[in-house]
Amino acid sequence: MAPLSEEDQRLIAADPKDLSPEERRKRAFALRRKIMQNPDSPAARTLEDLRRAHESGALQPPGAGPVRFESRAEDGGPPAGGLPPAGFRPDDAKTSGAQ
Repeated sequence: MAPLSEEDQRLIAADPKDLSPEERRKRAFALRRKIMQNPDSPAARTLEDLRRAHESGALQPPGAGPVRFESRAEDGGPPAGGLPPAGFRPDDAKTSGAQ
């Protein structure tokens, strides 16, 4: 990848509160370019996974469609047959019921 331009470096170093909305968008793209300088880094792999998920339709940006709510089993755990919600740990459900 090409090295970051002086403008990219300036935007990355700037405080986002002091930037206009357009400059914040440019800063976000500059940060992405900086992260992608090392495509094997965890952040770069995460960005690439999110990009692929969005392109395949598995991930929708906020406000892009109908709101879907997570369903929960009666015990507060994840529904059967699906992935647990983000942050769910099976140990949490066991300890919360014991209190």
